[in-house]
Amino acid sequence: MQAVDAEPRLTTTSRAADTDAGIRSDKDTTVLRVRYPHNNSPDPAYAHRLEYVESVLDLVLSHSGQPYTLLPVPTQTVTDNRNSRNLLSGYYDVNWLHTNRQREAALQSVRIPLFKGVTGWRVLLIHSNDQARFSAIDHLEQLKALRAGQGHDWPDTPLLASHSFSMQTSVSRNSLISMLAGQRIDYFPRSVVEVFDELEMYQHENIALEQTLALVYPTAQYFFVAPDNQRLADVLKSGLEATIASGDFTDLFNRFYGDAIARAHLSNRHVFKLTNPLLPKETPLDRPELWLRFPRAE
Repeated sequence: MQAVDAEPRLTTTSRAADTDAGIRSDKDTTVLRVRYPHNNSPDPAYAHRLEYVESVLDLVLSHSGQPYTLLPVPTQTVTDNRNSRNLLSGYYDVNWLHTNRQREAALQSVRIPLFKGVTGWRVLLIHSNDQARFSAIDHLEQLKALRAGQGHDWPDTPLLASHSFSMQTSVSRNSLISMLAGQRIDYFPRSVVEVFDELEMYQHENIALEQTLALVYPTAQYFFVAPDNQRLADVLKSGLEATIASGDFTDLFNRFYGDAIARAHLSNRHVFKLTNPLLPKETPLDRPELWLRFPRAE
């Protein structure tokens, strides 16, 4: 499969390579062309995430010491597995995907969580008339007994299955929202970085944000590249480390998602913590600067 030729959406030339970055080679003075998937979906939740990750990619490359050009490749919404195949085929050079053991075996990951672990902070969408039922939940087993809605191929579906959650799966978010509004499922777990965009999208449906509960589990979305694209992997790694050290990465994250995290009132919720058996052992959980600390009640 050949990449779609596209005019650069973002073009930035950086300063000369940093010889201390461990990536100096006879190719380092050439402009690094980085193709990435760009989906022009009208979905505001997806558009917001895309704008964030494009901003991260541009920020990271500007800190890498490499001259570069970013080239958006027009794509449609596809599964993570299809995105993995697109990387392997050379359709584009980099993508941001949820990690798991199989993906890290097939592709090269840059093990710095792009969303600081917050995609594992889940609040619940429920039917508008159902808050009293959820307010009465004190134990995880009570929540597991209710029926969650999940995408059949979403990365957190096998995680919830491993903890014996009752689930009904479907092919799309739209169908799950319809099922929730029609009370064919009881709740729909959503990450705090997407739930408010989705509430705005579906404001005319009989759904609401549940006010008392949260699920929390470790998870990460990384930049992934093809196994043979060591130069790009090294450039992304050095750029990410530089933006973390400077504080620019956290500033960018807070600009996009600080308000949503505050609006979720996580410190006032009954939090159920789950383990993630799908997480590779190499996940850098021992580096606290890479993860956002979960809010706690004062």
